[in-house]
Amino acid sequence: MTNHKLTLEQLLYIAIMVVALAVRFLRLGANPLSDTEAALALQALGLANGSPVLIGSQPGYVLWSSALFAFMGSSNFLARFWPALFGSLIVAIPYLLRERLGRKTALVLALALAIDPGLAAISRQVGGLAIAISAVGLAVGFWLQRKPVMAGIFAGLALLGGPGLWQGLIGLGLSYGLYYWFSEAPRKQENQDHDAMAPGEADAKRGFGYREAIFGAAGALLVAGTLFFRTPQGLSAAAQSLAVYWQGWLSGQGESPLKLIAALLAYEPLAWIFALVRLLFVREKDLLDRFLGWWLLTALLMALIYPLRQVTDLAWALLPLWALAARQLASLVALPDEHRTTAIVFAAVVFLALAFNWENLAGMANAAGGPQPDDVRWFAVMGVFVFVLIAALLVGWGWSGVSARKGLGWGIAAGFLVYTLNAAWFAAGIKMPARYELWETTPLPAQANLMTRVLGQLSDWNTGTSHSLDVLVAGISSPALRWELRNFTHASFVDYLSPGTSAAVVITPAENEPALAASYRGESFVWTKTPEWSSLSPYDWLPWLVSRQVPTQESSLILWAKTSLFPGAGTPGQQDSVTP
Repeated sequence: MTNHKLTLEQLLYIAIMVVALAVRFLRLGANPLSDTEAALALQALGLANGSPVLIGSQPGYVLWSSALFAFMGSSNFLARFWPALFGSLIVAIPYLLRERLGRKTALVLALALAIDPGLAAISRQVGGLAIAISAVGLAVGFWLQRKPVMAGIFAGLALLGGPGLWQGLIGLGLSYGLYYWFSEAPRKQENQDHDAMAPGEADAKRGFGYREAIFGAAGALLVAGTLFFRTPQGLSAAAQSLAVYWQGWLSGQGESPLKLIAALLAYEPLAWIFALVRLLFVREKDLLDRFLGWWLLTALLMALIYPLRQVTDLAWALLPLWALAARQLASLVALPDEHRTTAIVFAAVVFLALAFNWENLAGMANAAGGPQPDDVRWFAVMGVFVFVLIAALLVGWGWSGVSARKGLGWGIAAGFLVYTLNAAWFAAGIKMPARYELWETTPLPAQANLMTRVLGQLSDWNTGTSHSLDVLVAGISSPALRWELRNFTHASFVDYLSPGTSAAVVITPAENEPALAASYRGESFVWTKTPEWSSLSPYDWLPWLVSRQVPTQESSLILWAKTSLFPGAGTPGQQDSVTP
Protein backbone atom coordinates (compact mmCIF):
# COMPACT_ATOMS: atom_id res chain seq x y z
CA MET A 1 0.00 0.00 0.00
CA THR A 2 1.50 3.31 -1.10
CA ASN A 3 1.65 6.06 1.51
CA HIS A 4 1.01 9.37 -0.25
CA LYS A 5 2.33 12.32 1.74
CA LEU A 6 1.42 15.89 0.99
CA THR A 7 4.32 17.91 -0.35
CA LEU A 8 5.05 21.48 0.73
CA GLU A 9 3.83 22.68 -2.65
CA GLN A 10 0.49 20.90 -2.21
CA LEU A 11 0.11 22.28 1.31
CA LEU A 12 0.67 25.77 -0.05
CA TYR A 13 -2.05 25.25 -2.66
CA ILE A 14 -4.41 24.02 0.05
CA ALA A 15 -3.66 27.15 2.11
CA ILE A 16 -4.29 29.34 -0.94
CA MET A 17 -7.60 27.55 -1.54
CA VAL A 18 -8.60 28.29 2.05
CA VAL A 19 -7.79 31.97 1.45
CA ALA A 20 -9.87 31.97 -1.74
CA LEU A 21 -12.81 30.35 0.05
CA ALA A 22 -12.58 32.88 2.89
CA VAL A 23 -12.51 35.86 0.52
CA ARG A 24 -15.54 34.56 -1.36
CA PHE A 25 -17.70 33.08 1.42
CA LEU A 26 -17.07 35.39 4.38
CA ARG A 27 -20.31 37.36 5.00
CA LEU A 28 -21.55 36.19 1.61
CA GLY A 29 -25.22 36.65 2.48
CA ALA A 30 -24.90 39.84 4.54
CA ASN A 31 -25.55 42.29 1.70
CA PRO A 32 -28.92 42.36 -0.08
CA LEU A 33 -29.21 41.44 -3.74
CA SER A 34 -29.18 44.16 -6.38
CA ASP A 35 -31.85 44.33 -9.08
CA THR A 36 -29.60 42.51 -11.56
CA GLU A 37 -28.84 39.75 -9.07
CA ALA A 38 -32.42 39.44 -7.84
CA ALA A 39 -33.81 39.02 -11.38
CA LEU A 40 -31.78 35.82 -11.79
CA ALA A 41 -32.40 34.61 -8.23
CA LEU A 42 -36.16 35.02 -8.74
CA GLN A 43 -35.98 32.81 -11.83
CA ALA A 44 -34.31 30.11 -9.76
CA LEU A 45 -36.81 30.55 -6.94
CA GLY A 46 -39.76 30.28 -9.30
CA LEU A 47 -38.32 27.11 -10.79
CA ALA A 48 -37.78 25.67 -7.31
CA ASN A 49 -41.40 26.43 -6.39
CA GLY A 50 -42.71 24.71 -9.51
CA SER A 51 -43.91 27.94 -11.16
CA PRO A 52 -43.77 28.29 -14.95
CA VAL A 53 -40.49 30.14 -15.51
CA LEU A 54 -38.85 31.23 -18.73
CA ILE A 55 -35.18 30.46 -18.12
CA GLY A 56 -33.01 33.28 -19.41
CA SER A 57 -29.55 33.15 -20.91
CA GLN A 58 -27.76 31.88 -17.77
CA PRO A 59 -29.15 28.35 -17.35
CA GLY A 60 -26.31 26.99 -15.25
CA TYR A 61 -26.82 29.47 -12.44
CA VAL A 62 -30.62 29.34 -12.55
CA LEU A 63 -30.90 25.54 -12.64
CA TRP A 64 -28.32 24.79 -9.97
CA SER A 65 -29.58 27.52 -7.64
CA SER A 66 -33.14 26.27 -8.01
CA ALA A 67 -31.95 22.89 -6.71
CA LEU A 68 -30.41 24.59 -3.67
CA PHE A 69 -33.58 26.60 -3.04
CA ALA A 70 -35.77 23.51 -3.36
CA PHE A 71 -33.82 21.55 -0.72
CA MET A 72 -32.47 24.28 1.59
CA GLY A 73 -34.75 27.27 1.17
CA SER A 74 -33.87 30.63 -0.34
CA SER A 75 -31.37 33.09 1.11
CA ASN A 76 -28.86 35.65 -0.06
CA PHE A 77 -26.07 33.22 0.83
CA LEU A 78 -27.51 30.38 -1.25
CA ALA A 79 -28.30 32.79 -4.11
CA ARG A 80 -24.57 33.55 -4.34
CA PHE A 81 -23.32 30.07 -3.49
CA TRP A 82 -22.49 28.70 -6.96
CA PRO A 83 -20.59 31.78 -8.21
CA ALA A 84 -18.60 31.81 -4.95
CA LEU A 85 -17.79 28.10 -5.21
CA PHE A 86 -16.68 28.26 -8.84
CA GLY A 87 -14.84 31.50 -8.16
CA SER A 88 -12.82 29.69 -5.50
CA LEU A 89 -11.94 26.89 -7.92
CA ILE A 90 -10.05 29.38 -10.08
CA VAL A 91 -6.95 28.85 -7.91
CA ALA A 92 -6.81 25.24 -9.15
CA ILE A 93 -6.06 26.43 -12.69
CA PRO A 94 -2.41 27.41 -11.97
CA TYR A 95 -1.93 24.05 -10.25
CA LEU A 96 -2.95 22.24 -13.44
CA LEU A 97 -0.66 24.50 -15.50
CA ARG A 98 2.31 24.46 -13.13
CA GLU A 99 4.53 22.44 -15.47
CA ARG A 100 4.08 25.00 -18.24
CA LEU A 101 4.09 28.13 -16.09
CA GLY A 102 6.82 27.01 -13.73
CA ARG A 103 6.12 25.97 -10.16
CA LYS A 104 7.00 29.27 -8.51
CA THR A 105 5.01 31.25 -11.05
CA ALA A 106 2.00 28.95 -10.61
CA LEU A 107 2.04 29.43 -6.84
CA VAL A 108 2.27 33.22 -7.17
CA LEU A 109 -0.52 33.20 -9.75
CA ALA A 110 -2.78 31.04 -7.57
CA LEU A 111 -2.39 33.45 -4.65
CA ALA A 112 -3.01 36.43 -6.92
CA LEU A 113 -6.22 34.91 -8.31
CA ALA A 114 -7.36 34.09 -4.77
CA ILE A 115 -7.15 37.70 -3.53
CA ASP A 116 -7.75 39.68 -6.73
CA PRO A 117 -10.42 42.35 -6.04
CA GLY A 118 -12.17 42.02 -9.40
CA LEU A 119 -12.38 38.25 -9.38
CA ALA A 120 -13.50 38.30 -5.73
CA ALA A 121 -16.26 40.79 -6.55
CA ILE A 122 -17.51 38.75 -9.51
CA SER A 123 -17.45 35.55 -7.47
CA ARG A 124 -19.76 37.15 -4.90
CA GLN A 125 -22.32 38.32 -7.47
CA VAL A 126 -25.32 36.34 -8.65
CA GLY A 127 -24.70 35.22 -12.23
CA GLY A 128 -22.77 32.85 -14.43
CA LEU A 129 -19.59 34.81 -15.22
CA ALA A 130 -17.54 33.29 -12.38
CA ILE A 131 -18.80 29.86 -13.42
CA ALA A 132 -17.77 30.44 -17.04
CA ILE A 133 -14.27 31.76 -16.22
CA SER A 134 -13.34 28.95 -13.85
CA ALA A 135 -14.90 26.24 -16.03
CA VAL A 136 -13.01 27.41 -19.14
CA GLY A 137 -9.72 27.60 -17.24
CA LEU A 138 -10.19 24.16 -15.71
CA ALA A 139 -11.15 22.69 -19.09
CA VAL A 140 -7.92 24.02 -20.62
CA GLY A 141 -5.89 22.85 -17.62
CA PHE A 142 -7.27 19.30 -17.69
CA TRP A 143 -6.79 19.14 -21.47
CA LEU A 144 -3.12 20.04 -21.12
CA GLN A 145 -2.88 17.45 -18.34
CA ARG A 146 -4.14 14.91 -20.90
CA LYS A 147 -7.38 14.27 -19.04
CA PRO A 148 -9.90 14.73 -21.84
CA VAL A 149 -12.97 13.51 -19.95
CA MET A 150 -12.52 16.08 -17.17
CA ALA A 151 -11.72 18.72 -19.78
CA GLY A 152 -14.94 17.88 -21.61
CA ILE A 153 -17.02 18.01 -18.41
CA PHE A 154 -15.81 21.49 -17.53
CA ALA A 155 -16.22 22.63 -21.14
CA GLY A 156 -19.84 21.49 -20.96
CA LEU A 157 -20.34 23.36 -17.67
CA ALA A 158 -18.78 26.47 -19.21
CA LEU A 159 -21.41 26.45 -21.97
CA LEU A 160 -24.01 26.95 -19.25
CA GLY A 161 -22.27 30.07 -17.93
CA GLY A 162 -24.21 32.66 -19.89
CA PRO A 163 -23.36 35.44 -22.37
CA GLY A 164 -20.14 36.38 -20.58
CA LEU A 165 -18.63 33.07 -21.74
CA TRP A 166 -18.54 34.18 -25.36
CA GLN A 167 -16.64 37.36 -24.56
CA GLY A 168 -13.87 35.21 -23.13
CA LEU A 169 -13.90 32.46 -25.76
CA ILE A 170 -13.86 34.85 -28.70
CA GLY A 171 -11.08 36.90 -27.13
CA LEU A 172 -9.06 33.77 -26.36
CA GLY A 173 -9.51 32.44 -29.90
CA LEU A 174 -8.53 35.75 -31.50
CA SER A 175 -5.48 36.09 -29.28
CA TYR A 176 -4.25 32.62 -30.18
CA GLY A 177 -4.74 33.36 -33.87
CA LEU A 178 -2.79 36.63 -33.62
CA TYR A 179 -0.05 34.96 -31.59
CA TYR A 180 0.24 32.08 -34.08
CA TRP A 181 0.38 34.20 -37.23
CA PHE A 182 2.51 37.05 -35.98
CA SER A 183 5.02 34.82 -34.19
CA GLU A 184 7.06 32.58 -36.40
CA ALA A 185 8.41 30.54 -33.50
CA PRO A 186 5.18 28.59 -32.74
CA ARG A 187 4.94 27.36 -36.33
CA LYS A 188 8.62 26.34 -36.33
CA GLN A 189 8.21 24.52 -33.04
CA GLU A 190 5.11 22.75 -34.32
CA ASN A 191 6.92 21.59 -37.48
CA GLN A 192 9.93 20.39 -35.46
CA ASP A 193 7.71 18.42 -33.11
CA HIS A 194 5.86 16.89 -36.05
CA ASP A 195 9.10 15.88 -37.82
CA ALA A 196 10.46 14.30 -34.64
CA MET A 197 7.47 12.00 -34.21
CA ALA A 198 7.59 8.36 -35.16
CA PRO A 199 5.44 7.18 -38.11
CA GLY A 200 1.79 7.12 -37.06
CA GLU A 201 2.47 9.02 -33.84
CA ALA A 202 1.30 12.33 -35.35
CA ASP A 203 -2.04 10.84 -36.33
CA ALA A 204 -2.46 9.34 -32.88
CA LYS A 205 -1.67 12.66 -31.19
CA ARG A 206 -3.97 14.56 -33.54
CA GLY A 207 -6.88 12.40 -32.48
CA PHE A 208 -5.98 12.24 -28.80
CA GLY A 209 -8.86 12.68 -26.44
CA TYR A 210 -11.32 14.44 -28.73
CA ARG A 211 -13.90 11.67 -28.55
CA GLU A 212 -13.63 11.41 -24.77
CA ALA A 213 -13.83 15.18 -24.40
CA ILE A 214 -16.93 15.38 -26.59
CA PHE A 215 -18.62 12.64 -24.57
CA GLY A 216 -17.70 14.41 -21.35
CA ALA A 217 -19.06 17.75 -22.59
CA ALA A 218 -22.26 16.14 -23.89
CA GLY A 219 -22.79 14.33 -20.60
CA ALA A 220 -22.26 17.50 -18.57
CA LEU A 221 -24.66 19.44 -20.79
CA LEU A 222 -27.36 16.78 -20.61
CA VAL A 223 -27.12 16.29 -16.85
CA ALA A 224 -26.25 19.76 -15.54
CA GLY A 225 -28.04 21.62 -18.35
CA THR A 226 -31.35 19.85 -17.73
CA LEU A 227 -31.03 19.38 -13.95
CA PHE A 228 -30.94 15.60 -14.30
CA PHE A 229 -33.40 15.69 -17.22
CA ARG A 230 -36.05 17.56 -15.21
CA THR A 231 -35.78 20.87 -17.13
CA PRO A 232 -35.01 20.29 -20.83
CA GLN A 233 -35.38 23.99 -21.69
CA GLY A 234 -32.01 24.57 -20.02
CA LEU A 235 -30.31 23.39 -23.22
CA SER A 236 -32.13 25.95 -25.37
CA ALA A 237 -31.27 28.62 -22.81
CA ALA A 238 -27.59 27.71 -23.22
CA ALA A 239 -27.85 28.30 -26.96
CA GLN A 240 -29.70 31.55 -26.29
CA SER A 241 -26.69 32.96 -24.44
CA LEU A 242 -24.79 33.36 -27.73
CA ALA A 243 -27.72 35.25 -29.26
CA VAL A 244 -27.90 37.53 -26.22
CA TYR A 245 -24.17 38.25 -26.44
CA TRP A 246 -24.41 38.98 -30.17
CA GLN A 247 -27.36 41.30 -29.55
CA GLY A 248 -25.08 43.36 -27.34
CA TRP A 249 -22.92 44.14 -30.40
CA LEU A 250 -25.94 45.36 -32.33
CA SER A 251 -27.92 47.47 -29.89
CA GLY A 252 -26.01 47.62 -26.64
CA GLN A 253 -25.29 50.77 -24.65
CA GLY A 254 -23.10 50.04 -21.68
CA GLU A 255 -20.69 51.77 -19.33
CA SER A 256 -18.17 54.37 -20.41
CA PRO A 257 -14.80 52.92 -21.45
CA LEU A 258 -13.21 55.37 -18.99
CA LYS A 259 -14.99 53.59 -16.14
CA LEU A 260 -13.38 50.30 -17.17
CA ILE A 261 -9.95 51.94 -17.36
CA ALA A 262 -10.51 53.54 -13.94
CA ALA A 263 -11.38 50.12 -12.49
CA LEU A 264 -8.24 48.56 -13.94
CA LEU A 265 -6.04 51.31 -12.51
CA ALA A 266 -7.77 51.51 -9.13
CA TYR A 267 -8.06 47.80 -8.32
CA GLU A 268 -5.13 46.20 -10.12
CA PRO A 269 -1.96 48.31 -9.67
CA LEU A 270 0.11 45.36 -8.47
CA ALA A 271 -0.87 43.34 -11.54
CA TRP A 272 -0.38 45.93 -14.23
CA ILE A 273 2.87 47.35 -12.82
CA PHE A 274 4.65 43.99 -12.94
CA ALA A 275 2.90 42.89 -16.14
CA LEU A 276 4.16 46.03 -17.89
CA VAL A 277 7.65 45.43 -16.53
CA ARG A 278 7.48 41.91 -17.97
CA LEU A 279 6.30 43.10 -21.37
CA LEU A 280 8.43 46.24 -21.75
CA PHE A 281 11.69 45.58 -19.91
CA VAL A 282 12.33 41.84 -20.18
CA ARG A 283 14.35 41.56 -23.37
CA GLU A 284 14.18 37.86 -24.05
CA LYS A 285 10.50 36.97 -24.09
CA ASP A 286 9.59 33.32 -24.50
CA LEU A 287 6.57 31.99 -26.36
CA LEU A 288 4.40 32.06 -23.25
CA ASP A 289 5.09 35.76 -22.66
CA ARG A 290 4.17 36.51 -26.25
CA PHE A 291 0.94 34.57 -26.07
CA LEU A 292 -0.05 36.19 -22.78
CA GLY A 293 0.72 39.61 -24.24
CA TRP A 294 -1.57 38.98 -27.21
CA TRP A 295 -4.26 37.58 -24.94
CA LEU A 296 -4.10 40.60 -22.62
CA LEU A 297 -4.30 43.05 -25.53
CA THR A 298 -7.20 41.22 -27.15
CA ALA A 299 -9.16 40.82 -23.91
CA LEU A 300 -8.78 44.51 -23.06
CA LEU A 301 -9.85 45.64 -26.53
CA MET A 302 -12.82 43.28 -26.49
CA ALA A 303 -13.96 44.70 -23.16
CA LEU A 304 -13.51 48.31 -24.25
CA ILE A 305 -15.16 48.14 -27.69
CA TYR A 306 -18.11 45.91 -26.76
CA PRO A 307 -21.12 48.27 -26.92
CA LEU A 308 -22.91 46.63 -23.97
CA ARG A 309 -19.71 46.78 -21.91
CA GLN A 310 -19.66 46.36 -18.14
CA VAL A 311 -16.74 46.62 -15.77
CA THR A 312 -17.12 42.89 -15.15
CA ASP A 313 -16.01 42.28 -18.76
CA LEU A 314 -12.48 43.04 -17.56
CA ALA A 315 -12.47 39.73 -15.70
CA TRP A 316 -11.19 37.86 -18.76
CA ALA A 317 -8.27 40.30 -19.07
CA LEU A 318 -7.29 39.70 -15.44
CA LEU A 319 -6.14 36.16 -16.21
CA PRO A 320 -3.33 37.04 -18.68
CA LEU A 321 -2.60 40.24 -16.73
CA TRP A 322 -1.91 38.30 -13.53
CA ALA A 323 -0.11 35.52 -15.40
CA LEU A 324 2.39 38.05 -16.78
CA ALA A 325 2.72 39.76 -13.39
CA ALA A 326 3.20 36.40 -11.64
CA ARG A 327 6.04 35.46 -13.98
CA GLN A 328 7.80 38.71 -13.15
CA LEU A 329 7.10 38.45 -9.41
CA ALA A 330 8.40 34.87 -9.36
CA SER A 331 11.65 36.07 -10.88
CA LEU A 332 12.23 38.20 -7.77
CA VAL A 333 12.38 35.20 -5.45
CA ALA A 334 15.89 33.91 -6.13
CA LEU A 335 18.69 36.06 -4.71
CA PRO A 336 22.29 35.21 -3.73
CA ASP A 337 23.01 35.40 0.01
CA GLU A 338 25.55 38.19 -0.36
CA HIS A 339 22.88 40.54 -1.75
CA ARG A 340 19.99 39.51 0.48
CA THR A 341 20.49 41.82 3.48
CA THR A 342 20.93 44.91 1.34
CA ALA A 343 17.88 44.03 -0.75
CA ILE A 344 15.72 43.47 2.34
CA VAL A 345 16.74 46.79 3.90
CA PHE A 346 16.10 48.67 0.67
CA ALA A 347 12.74 46.88 0.26
CA ALA A 348 11.74 48.07 3.74
CA VAL A 349 12.68 51.65 2.76
CA VAL A 350 10.55 51.42 -0.41
CA PHE A 351 7.61 49.98 1.55
CA LEU A 352 7.77 52.80 4.10
CA ALA A 353 7.96 55.37 1.31
CA LEU A 354 4.81 53.94 -0.28
CA ALA A 355 3.07 53.98 3.13
CA PHE A 356 4.05 57.64 3.56
CA ASN A 357 2.58 58.44 0.17
CA TRP A 358 -0.65 56.68 1.07
CA GLU A 359 -0.91 58.76 4.25
CA ASN A 360 -0.47 61.90 2.16
CA LEU A 361 -3.23 60.84 -0.23
CA ALA A 362 -5.51 59.97 2.69
CA GLY A 363 -4.83 63.38 4.22
CA MET A 364 -5.82 65.13 1.00
CA ALA A 365 -8.93 62.96 0.68
CA ASN A 366 -10.09 63.70 4.21
CA ALA A 367 -9.25 67.40 4.21
CA ALA A 368 -11.85 69.69 5.71
CA GLY A 369 -14.22 70.95 3.06
CA GLY A 370 -13.52 68.03 0.75
CA PRO A 371 -10.51 67.16 -1.38
CA GLN A 372 -8.69 70.25 -2.63
CA PRO A 373 -5.59 70.84 -4.74
CA ASP A 374 -2.72 70.83 -2.23
CA ASP A 375 0.55 71.67 -3.92
CA VAL A 376 2.63 70.89 -0.83
CA ARG A 377 1.21 67.39 -0.45
CA TRP A 378 1.46 66.68 -4.18
CA PHE A 379 5.11 67.79 -4.15
CA ALA A 380 5.64 65.44 -1.22
CA VAL A 381 4.04 62.56 -3.14
CA MET A 382 6.17 63.18 -6.21
CA GLY A 383 9.22 63.75 -4.05
CA VAL A 384 8.88 60.28 -2.54
CA PHE A 385 9.03 58.70 -5.99
CA VAL A 386 12.12 60.76 -6.83
CA PHE A 387 13.68 59.72 -3.52
CA VAL A 388 13.03 56.03 -4.24
CA LEU A 389 14.56 56.34 -7.71
CA ILE A 390 17.66 58.10 -6.39
CA ALA A 391 17.98 55.55 -3.56
CA ALA A 392 17.79 52.70 -6.09
CA LEU A 393 20.60 54.28 -8.13
CA LEU A 394 22.75 54.76 -5.01
CA VAL A 395 22.17 51.18 -3.83
CA GLY A 396 23.05 49.89 -7.27
CA TRP A 397 26.18 52.01 -7.37
CA GLY A 398 27.32 51.41 -3.79
CA TRP A 399 26.40 47.74 -3.39
CA SER A 400 25.03 45.95 -6.44
CA GLY A 401 22.49 46.33 -9.20
CA VAL A 402 20.95 43.00 -8.19
CA SER A 403 20.26 44.27 -4.66
CA ALA A 404 18.74 47.48 -6.03
CA ARG A 405 16.45 45.69 -8.50
CA LYS A 406 15.36 43.01 -6.06
CA GLY A 407 14.84 45.43 -3.19
CA LEU A 408 12.84 47.80 -5.35
CA GLY A 409 10.71 44.93 -6.64
CA TRP A 410 10.13 43.48 -3.18
CA GLY A 411 9.21 46.86 -1.70
CA ILE A 412 6.75 47.69 -4.48
CA ALA A 413 5.26 44.20 -4.35
CA ALA A 414 4.80 44.33 -0.57
CA GLY A 415 3.26 47.81 -0.64
CA PHE A 416 0.78 47.06 -3.39
CA LEU A 417 0.00 43.63 -1.92
CA VAL A 418 -1.37 45.42 1.15
CA TYR A 419 -3.29 47.76 -1.16
CA THR A 420 -4.69 44.79 -3.12
CA LEU A 421 -5.88 43.06 0.05
CA ASN A 422 -7.63 46.26 1.14
CA ALA A 423 -9.21 46.68 -2.30
CA ALA A 424 -10.40 43.06 -2.23
CA TRP A 425 -11.94 43.65 1.21
CA PHE A 426 -13.98 46.52 -0.26
CA ALA A 427 -14.76 44.98 -3.65
CA ALA A 428 -15.97 41.70 -2.16
CA GLY A 429 -18.41 43.56 0.08
CA ILE A 430 -16.94 42.02 3.24
CA LYS A 431 -16.59 45.42 4.90
CA MET A 432 -19.97 46.38 6.32
CA PRO A 433 -21.88 48.29 5.30
CA ALA A 434 -21.00 47.65 1.67
CA ARG A 435 -19.70 50.71 -0.15
CA TYR A 436 -19.73 51.79 -3.76
CA GLU A 437 -17.67 49.61 -6.06
CA LEU A 438 -16.99 49.92 -9.78
CA TRP A 439 -17.62 46.18 -10.21
CA GLU A 440 -21.30 46.51 -9.28
CA THR A 441 -23.59 46.40 -12.31
CA THR A 442 -26.49 47.91 -10.35
CA PRO A 443 -26.41 49.44 -6.86
CA LEU A 444 -27.25 47.37 -3.80
CA PRO A 445 -30.40 48.34 -1.85
CA ALA A 446 -29.25 50.59 0.97
CA GLN A 447 -31.81 49.84 3.71
CA ALA A 448 -33.37 46.58 2.55
CA ASN A 449 -32.32 44.69 5.68
CA LEU A 450 -33.79 47.40 7.91
CA MET A 451 -37.07 47.47 5.99
CA THR A 452 -37.57 43.69 6.10
CA ARG A 453 -36.72 43.68 9.81
CA VAL A 454 -39.41 46.31 10.46
CA LEU A 455 -41.91 44.31 8.39
CA GLY A 456 -41.04 41.17 10.31
CA GLN A 457 -41.57 42.94 13.64
CA LEU A 458 -44.95 44.29 12.54
CA SER A 459 -46.02 40.87 11.35
CA ASP A 460 -44.83 39.18 14.54
CA TRP A 461 -46.68 41.69 16.75
CA ASN A 462 -49.96 41.19 14.94
CA THR A 463 -49.98 37.61 13.64
CA GLY A 464 -47.45 35.75 15.74
CA THR A 465 -45.32 34.91 12.68
CA SER A 466 -42.77 36.99 10.80
CA HIS A 467 -44.14 36.76 7.25
CA SER A 468 -47.94 36.70 7.44
CA LEU A 469 -48.88 40.33 6.89
CA ASP A 470 -50.80 41.40 3.82
CA VAL A 471 -48.28 43.51 1.86
CA LEU A 472 -49.13 45.51 -1.25
CA VAL A 473 -46.38 47.09 -3.40
CA ALA A 474 -47.68 49.81 -5.70
CA GLY A 475 -45.79 51.55 -8.50
CA ILE A 476 -42.36 50.03 -7.82
CA SER A 477 -40.71 47.77 -10.38
CA SER A 478 -37.74 46.34 -8.51
CA PRO A 479 -36.65 42.68 -8.63
CA ALA A 480 -34.62 43.36 -5.48
CA LEU A 481 -37.79 44.36 -3.62
CA ARG A 482 -39.61 41.26 -4.87
CA TRP A 483 -36.72 39.16 -3.61
CA GLU A 484 -36.80 40.81 -0.17
CA LEU A 485 -40.53 40.07 0.09
CA ARG A 486 -40.29 36.51 -1.25
CA ASN A 487 -41.19 34.96 2.12
CA PHE A 488 -44.30 37.11 2.61
CA THR A 489 -46.96 34.76 1.30
CA HIS A 490 -49.55 37.54 1.01
CA ALA A 491 -47.37 40.03 -0.86
CA SER A 492 -48.75 41.39 -4.14
CA PHE A 493 -47.49 43.88 -6.72
CA VAL A 494 -49.58 46.37 -8.72
CA ASP A 495 -48.78 49.24 -11.04
CA TYR A 496 -51.15 51.72 -9.41
CA LEU A 497 -52.64 52.06 -5.95
CA SER A 498 -56.43 51.87 -5.93
CA PRO A 499 -58.20 54.37 -3.63
CA GLY A 500 -60.01 51.71 -1.61
CA THR A 501 -57.01 49.57 -0.67
CA SER A 502 -57.26 47.74 2.65
CA ALA A 503 -53.86 46.02 2.76
CA ALA A 504 -52.19 45.95 6.16
CA VAL A 505 -48.95 47.31 4.69
CA VAL A 506 -48.49 49.32 1.50
CA ILE A 507 -45.11 50.15 -0.06
CA THR A 508 -45.02 53.07 -2.48
CA PRO A 509 -42.44 55.39 -4.04
CA ALA A 510 -41.36 58.34 -1.95
CA GLU A 511 -43.97 60.71 -3.39
CA ASN A 512 -46.63 61.80 -0.91
CA GLU A 513 -49.73 59.61 -0.70
CA PRO A 514 -52.44 61.74 1.00
CA ALA A 515 -55.03 58.99 0.61
CA LEU A 516 -52.93 56.70 2.82
CA ALA A 517 -52.01 59.35 5.39
CA ALA A 518 -55.49 59.26 6.91
CA SER A 519 -55.32 55.70 8.21
CA TYR A 520 -51.66 54.66 7.78
CA ARG A 521 -48.38 55.59 9.39
CA GLY A 522 -45.46 55.96 7.00
CA GLU A 523 -41.74 55.35 7.32
CA SER A 524 -39.28 56.34 4.59
CA PHE A 525 -36.42 54.04 3.62
CA VAL A 526 -33.52 54.83 1.32
CA TRP A 527 -33.73 52.12 -1.31
CA THR A 528 -30.78 52.82 -3.59
CA LYS A 529 -27.77 55.14 -3.60
CA THR A 530 -26.44 55.34 -7.14
CA PRO A 531 -22.85 56.64 -7.40
CA GLU A 532 -22.43 59.53 -9.84
CA TRP A 533 -19.25 58.23 -11.42
CA SER A 534 -19.42 60.44 -14.49
CA SER A 535 -19.45 63.64 -12.43
CA LEU A 536 -16.28 62.92 -10.44
CA SER A 537 -13.32 65.23 -10.85
CA PRO A 538 -9.78 63.88 -10.39
CA TYR A 539 -9.80 65.15 -6.80
CA ASP A 540 -13.20 63.52 -6.14
CA TRP A 541 -11.66 60.13 -6.83
CA LEU A 542 -9.35 60.42 -3.80
CA PRO A 543 -12.08 60.00 -1.11
CA TRP A 544 -13.43 57.01 -3.01
CA LEU A 545 -9.96 55.49 -3.35
CA VAL A 546 -9.26 55.87 0.36
CA SER A 547 -12.63 55.20 2.01
CA ARG A 548 -15.17 54.68 -0.80
CA GLN A 549 -16.85 58.07 -0.32
CA VAL A 550 -18.55 59.26 -3.49
CA PRO A 551 -21.48 61.55 -4.37
CA THR A 552 -24.67 59.54 -4.81
CA GLN A 553 -28.20 59.99 -6.06
CA GLU A 554 -30.75 58.52 -3.67
CA SER A 555 -34.12 56.96 -4.34
CA SER A 556 -36.49 56.15 -1.51
CA LEU A 557 -39.69 54.26 -0.83
CA ILE A 558 -42.27 54.58 1.94
CA LEU A 559 -43.59 51.71 4.00
CA TRP A 560 -47.17 52.53 5.04
CA ALA A 561 -48.57 50.45 7.88
CA LYS A 562 -52.15 50.63 9.13
CA THR A 563 -52.37 52.56 12.35
CA SER A 564 -54.24 49.69 13.95
CA LEU A 565 -51.11 47.52 13.67
CA PHE A 566 -49.29 49.56 16.30
CA PRO A 567 -49.94 49.10 20.02
CA GLY A 568 -51.14 52.41 21.48
CA ALA A 569 -51.25 54.08 18.05
CA GLY A 570 -51.05 57.86 18.04
CA THR A 571 -52.44 60.39 15.66
CA PRO A 572 -53.18 58.89 12.22
CA GLY A 573 -51.02 60.09 9.41
CA GLN A 574 -47.95 61.03 11.40
CA GLN A 575 -44.55 59.96 10.10
CA ASP A 576 -42.59 57.98 12.66
CA SER A 577 -38.96 57.05 12.79
CA VAL A 578 -37.85 53.46 13.13
CA THR A 579 -34.54 52.94 14.89
CA PRO A 580 -32.26 50.43 13.11
